[in-house]
Amino acid sequence: MGVFGTEMHIIVFLVSLFELVFFFYQVIHYLSRPSEKSRLYYLILLYLLIQYNIVSGLLPDKNIPISIVLQNILAFSVSIIMAMYLPFYFYKVFDLKKLKFYAYRGSFIFLFIPFILCFIIPYYITKNLESSRRLLAIVPFFYSVSFLYSLIRAIIAKYLKNKDGNYKEEIIGAFAILFWVCLPVKAFFQTDLDIILEPLLHFKNGSETLVIVLTNIGLLIMTILFIKQAVRQSKEEYQKLLISERALQELNSELIIKVKERTHELELANEKRTNSFVNLAHETKTPLTLINNYLEEYINKHGETKELKVIKNSLGKLTKDIVNFFDLERINKGFSIYDHNQISDFSKILKEKIILFRQYANKKNIKITELIDDELFVKADPESIYRVINTGVSSKITLGINLIENGLCFPVSP
Repeated sequence: MGVFGTEMHIIVFLVSLFELVFFFYQVIHYLSRPSEKSRLYYLILLYLLIQYNIVSGLLPDKNIPISIVLQNILAFSVSIIMAMYLPFYFYKVFDLKKLKFYAYRGSFIFLFIPFILCFIIPYYITKNLESSRRLLAIVPFFYSVSFLYSLIRAIIAKYLKNKDGNYKEEIIGAFAILFWVCLPVKAFFQTDLDIILEPLLHFKNGSETLVIVLTNIGLLIMTILFIKQAVRQSKEEYQKLLISERALQELNSELIIKVKERTHELELANEKRTNSFVNLAHETKTPLTLINNYLEEYINKHGETKELKVIKNSLGKLTKDIVNFFDLERINKGFSIYDHNQISDFSKILKEKIILFRQYANKKNIKITELIDDELFVKADPESIYRVINTGVSSKITLGINLIENGLCFPVSP
């Protein structure tokens, strides 16, 4: 008896146990990188081989409550499934386009159909395992030899086309198929092999154990090649990552240089624009100063009327607005333009500004109503308050004029 009172030999058990651990280890790797299709194909191959080891090692067993006929059919089924998958594995993993026939139609025609016609049906009818097994082995044997020949030719053709130096590893992988070619040979001569091997292995099902060991040696060769291919692919991906990182750094450096150049250009353009405004302010301030001086002279001689007061205040406002252009120069040089550490009479400032806007509003039939408390003081630069009031009142009056002109409201008499 074998392991745990079954028909499985200890060697088959240990090999299957090791492969099962390796299988779950590879599953973890695949789940972390599901884009690696070659690892998925290898996992399927490994699973099928573990399944073949376990089923072929356990069956047939009289202690299992299943008919011996069904057990033998099940044991041969797993070997046929594994043999059908091998052409597909090489077709996908090694990218051998010339094996497309074997990967799809060939295995179905020369493995699956003979398995039904030459084994399952005769064995179910005659119950003669020996003759059914020999009948099954003929077609798969020639098919496996044909596939091995086509596999080597496809690898050489791929090398000649792509000049790929890794073809030697693929050739070694192809010769691993030789261990699977022994499956139909074993099926044909199983009885004779059991008689020869029983005295040597002290195990009545010696041929099955020997074939399992040989097929697992083939898998070991393919595993080594798979690991080498995975390591090589990882190195190539790492090199591509380094190249991409260097390219990204160079692109980033170029972008930084371009941003600095563009920023410098914008700074120069802004400086030119500011200088233009400042020069315009200088040129405008001189005639305004002359007008203000003549106005002061006229008021001193003839007295100040209400209209002249409005003109004087408006002129003062215009002069301050022109002076505001100089603030641009002060800001660019890093100077502060306001001094908020002073107390300003907000009520007085607001009343003076209302006078300036009242005449303009009256011409547009807009009535300004003022409700200003006396002695309202704030801690702020009076010039900043002037600017806030100018902006706020001007926007309100402009809004009222737009509403009137668009017929959305009606003017009232002042």
